[in-house]
Amino acid sequence: MSRIRNALTARERLNWYLAIGLVFLGLLLTHAHYRLANVQQDFRMHVPPDLSEGAVLRPNMPEQANVYMYTLYIWKQINEWLESGLADYDSNVDEMKCYVSADMYKWLKDDVKKRRTNGELSRTRSISPATFYTKEHVKPLGNGTWYVWLDLALVERVVGEEVKNVVMRYPLYAYRDSRSCNEFGVAIGGFFNDPARIGVGGEL
Repeated sequence: MSRIRNALTARERLNWYLAIGLVFLGLLLTHAHYRLANVQQDFRMHVPPDLSEGAVLRPNMPEQANVYMYTLYIWKQINEWLESGLADYDSNVDEMKCYVSADMYKWLKDDVKKRRTNGELSRTRSISPATFYTKEHVKPLGNGTWYVWLDLALVERVVGEEVKNVVMRYPLYAYRDSRSCNEFGVAIGGFFNDPARIGVGGEL
């Protein structure tokens, strides 16, 4: 009789262990399903413009050349006035709001007001790079932040007559931006130093 009781006890113990194992496996499968259902589906890949020497691409992390290209494009879109500064500057700032930080957006809006008050917007402005891109134009700071130097030729005209032709250096701070409205994934945070004139007539 005791032999039968011992056999039943061993079987019940085994059933208990198997039940615990099944519960544990069920929890693991539930956790794995949750992780798979919530894993990131979309990645932003930043392909550098020059692939002649190959490149190591990391999801959601732009290379230095991309950071320079995005920063240049954003700054040019904001500061180029093809019709006139009165018509373009303020609307450009609003259009590119998602590509600058909140502090930079406020600075730009204040700059619009100051230039309008000083009569500096009744003109057109064209912008073009004054130098070729090199790695020295971008300094990685870590954690998705960079210093970016833009050397740009500015030509301003009033009623078609040239009134300014200078080369300016803009030391800008850029950072990785995860806002969904920012298609580049990079935004301008502001200046890390004062802009300075470094040339006249397109020559350094």
